[in-house]
Amino acid sequence: MKRKTKVTLAKKKQIHPNKKYHKQCAVTAKILVENGLINKDVYKTLGISEVTGIEWKKKYPEFKQAFIDGKKNRIKQIKNALIKKAVGFTIDSEEIVVLSDGKDMGSHWEKVPTLKYYPPDTAAIKFYLKNRWNDEGAGKEKWSDRQELELSNGDDGEPFIIEIK
Repeated sequence: MKRKTKVTLAKKKQIHPNKKYHKQCAVTAKILVENGLINKDVYKTLGISEVTGIEWKKKYPEFKQAFIDGKKNRIKQIKNALIKKAVGFTIDSEEIVVLSDGKDMGSHWEKVPTLKYYPPDTAAIKFYLKNRWNDEGAGKEKWSDRQELELSNGDDGEPFIIEIK
């Protein structure tokens, strides 16, 4: 068992031993996390081992904060996308249309600017209503799948709860 530990430690020391921390590592890490990479993949992209990444988080507060801020920004992006999908949205787009040049004259194509409308999505609306108000503390009871019903047995006045799933 001691031999395994020595081999593991030796491997960890060999992975990018000359990689030095600099402030750009934190900036890069934040961007990578905002784009959905998990910690392990961020470390790999930076060219460091997982152990080095964890050590850098302990040693350099801005590196640790980059992961926190990146995750917060990613969650904000996802919330905004959910809200957009729940209420519906319109985007500028282009369509390619084939136009006739006249009888026996052939045809040509043109790019035509259009507006593309995406209607509200009922699944997104339901998900939003069930989960969004958790942050604010209101509405969760009304929209949650789990509802509680309080009844009294009349003898001692003590309520009991029945869960309906």
